[in-house]
Amino acid sequence: MRRLLIVSCCLSLVACDWMRPGAENAAESDATAAPTANEQLPSVDALDELRALPAPPVDVAFWRHPTLPFNSLAVVATEAGLAAYNIEDAAPTTVVEDAGLTALTIGYLGLGEAATGLLIGADAVDGLRFYTIDNLERSLALTPNLIALSSTPEAICAGRASPMGGDPTSDDISLTTFAAGQMTTYRLVLSDAGVSASETMSRAAPAGIIDCTVDDRTGDVFAVVRDGSVFKLTGSVSQSNDGAAPFALANIIDAVSIAVSLHEASGDDAASGDTVIVANGADGSLHFFDRATGEALGTGAVSASFDVEGVTEARAMALGYGNYGGPFRDGALAFVTPEPSGSVRIAPLNGLLRALSIDFGAPASPRLRFDEADQDGLSFDLKAIAP
Repeated sequence: MRRLLIVSCCLSLVACDWMRPGAENAAESDATAAPTANEQLPSVDALDELRALPAPPVDVAFWRHPTLPFNSLAVVATEAGLAAYNIEDAAPTTVVEDAGLTALTIGYLGLGEAATGLLIGADAVDGLRFYTIDNLERSLALTPNLIALSSTPEAICAGRASPMGGDPTSDDISLTTFAAGQMTTYRLVLSDAGVSASETMSRAAPAGIIDCTVDDRTGDVFAVVRDGSVFKLTGSVSQSNDGAAPFALANIIDAVSIAVSLHEASGDDAASGDTVIVANGADGSLHFFDRATGEALGTGAVSASFDVEGVTEARAMALGYGNYGGPFRDGALAFVTPEPSGSVRIAPLNGLLRALSIDFGAPASPRLRFDEADQDGLSFDLKAIAP
């Protein structure tokens, strides 16, 4: 990673914190400049930028390594294809020339170290594309799609639990798509022939859904429309949270992405810190809501560090909940910026949760059952030194 760090490892499980270097000097030098809306928000510094993109980026998703958090991947869909990057040093690992993807989501077939990561892309021509991610080589392999869609998906999201009633401790994986006012969920099966659906369920959905995310803890699907209205949807229209009214309101004009952050409670009465996060494309701000109640918890931003610019506009946002090593051991945020050439900037989730005074427990893992925290046995106390 392009920053100088003094790293001290300890055996306790204290979460990482990040201190912005040179804040006082920056404040003095910018004293005459009018602050932007983002500069007035609680913030965390962007720590990495994926600089070797083969083409302008479209979307991004995180893959959690089975044993080594810092060997996890950020997978980027670009206008030329897919590119994967190592979390530890932002170095490129894989490039797949396969253009045309408009959105990405990742789920896991199985539990634990043996679980197979499945990268799913929305494609305006073929509907869906599937890629398995090798746990050892971290390579991407295109897998035949055996699912015929009636409409091109406008939003896609994969999860371990299913709104059809899937058990979050099972090895099920579901894919939910939104198109033409319909929400369709597929229970996926991977075989030598390709990816098929063992079960399919459809129901009416609010119009204008632009992104969705699966709550791996419950199987609920959170979906967002452009004005920031968040809907909490289950498989059955008889449920009280059937999308008739918004679950939460961000009150923005350009929502681009939604994600769910999951953590383990650190005690009987401790808050876990589970949140629903909506990204505002107009200014790059993030709006946080309580996952269970929909209560607004605050709005934060990603600011510049000494070698990475902040996020003031976003085309897409992705969250990797779980332990991704080092400053990202409580989760990682990635932003696709819409500059002429585009970029992907990465920031730690824990710093923003602290800035907003949101209590949170140990990281949950997309690979494990929810009674198992996503730990690697070490924690890091990181201090930055400005060059």
